[in-house]
Amino acid sequence: MERCLDRRLLLLATLCHVARAPCGPTCTGAALRRYATSRGGSFTCGARIEWLRANRGMGEAEACQRIAGTEFPVECGACAPAGAAAAAKLVPSFVWAGPGGGKSSGACRTPSGGEGSFDDVYDTSVEACKERCASRLACVAIEHHTYTSGGRSGRTRCELHRAEITSAVPLMHPVLCLTKERPAPLPPPPPSPPAPPRGPPAPPSPPTPPAVPPP
Repeated sequence: MERCLDRRLLLLATLCHVARAPCGPTCTGAALRRYATSRGGSFTCGARIEWLRANRGMGEAEACQRIAGTEFPVECGACAPAGAAAAAKLVPSFVWAGPGGGKSSGACRTPSGGEGSFDDVYDTSVEACKERCASRLACVAIEHHTYTSGGRSGRTRCELHRAEITSAVPLMHPVLCLTKERPAPLPPPPPSPPAPPRGPPAPPSPPTPPAVPPP
């Protein structure tokens, strides 16, 4: 889907999309107008949802779940059918480290020294890159570049790697390689509140008077 997006249809959907809440109250007009960038280009969440409905025959909820809950949970999570909060809970938290416990500064490399297989996402932060990888079962590592393109500095590229990454090699521009190691440990539960103080002991019952014999 990423490489075959019909740009004209997506642009038309962006211009004509009615700002409504198709997938729950959190899917507002502002959420639908938020841009999600991939190798196919930058398009709004609403345009991507409408493209799936028009070209893949998906229902509204299915298209919202595909875009907001699976492909772009960071940018479009507010339009997940269960809402942004529920979408965030579906993304597990991982520990991120340099390949093999080594340095993280450099480009990711496989055991054979190759680049491996990956998907590109442009103009996104390191944290958003991590969240994207965390939401994809096949993603094992991220590579985040900061570079200059077309006279514009500060451009970024996020690579979501699917092949095993064991090392990082330096490049001429800033680049970071981090592997998705394991889920982060859950924080300890809060301590139980102290039991309320007990009151004074109840007074003893009065003694039972002896039985009076009949006259």
